[in-house]
Amino acid sequence: MACLFNACARLGNVEIGEQGHGFVVKVGLGSSVKACNGVMDMYVKCGLLGMARRVFEEMGERSVVSWTVILDGVVKLEGVGSGRMVFDNMPDRNEVAWTIMIVGYVSVGLIREGFSLLEEMIFGCGLGLNYVTLCSFLSASAQSGDTMTGRWVHAYAVKAVGNGIDIMVGTAVVDMYAKCGRVDTALKVFEHMRQRNEVTWNALLSGLAMHGRGKLSPRKAKAGRTHSARTGSNASPQHRSSCPAFKHLCFRWKAGQG
Repeated sequence: MACLFNACARLGNVEIGEQGHGFVVKVGLGSSVKACNGVMDMYVKCGLLGMARRVFEEMGERSVVSWTVILDGVVKLEGVGSGRMVFDNMPDRNEVAWTIMIVGYVSVGLIREGFSLLEEMIFGCGLGLNYVTLCSFLSASAQSGDTMTGRWVHAYAVKAVGNGIDIMVGTAVVDMYAKCGRVDTALKVFEHMRQRNEVTWNALLSGLAMHGRGKLSPRKAKAGRTHSARTGSNASPQHRSSCPAFKHLCFRWKAGQG
């Protein structure tokens, strides 16, 4: 059934999803947390938050995933104000829940709120940012034009893993700087990436064209092909930063926000 609900969610086929929901109830799986989570996720992704809420309220037992599914739907369909109420009422929060809430704030331009929550997530709860979370933050920064948060996340990634940033994160960093108008910085990040793919190139070239720097593209493309042909790099990764140094970075971010 999980596969069915996932397929319906991806395709937006709520009719089949509703039939699957009915079957779950009919065969006595209505009390299954996993099954209910799949049903709620399907309804949320099909835009039927009311139906998802009904399933959630009827659940005798809820997991952190159950709460996270509802949080995602509320933030996307009702806004961050309502989402924050759900977030504050969650008995437990995982990295996904924190990411949903922070990205929600950044996406609508509520940078201070998003950064405050990000700081609480890292320093208050001791949670780290994985590749998926980093990319989500960078994408939200790119869409909102929030260079400050984007730079903070970029610094976090560099301090955490040194020069060996994952290609997915590196591409998101390039895209963020390019869309925020920091083309020179995007070029520097691009040049220092150990690996690149077509998405990385598209992010850079579209950024150059967007800001009238398209004439640089052939030169950078030639240099990029040479770099991409290398099998490795002699650059040594930077050491992880100490917690006080990272907190100093947070202080500088806040000072920049004024």
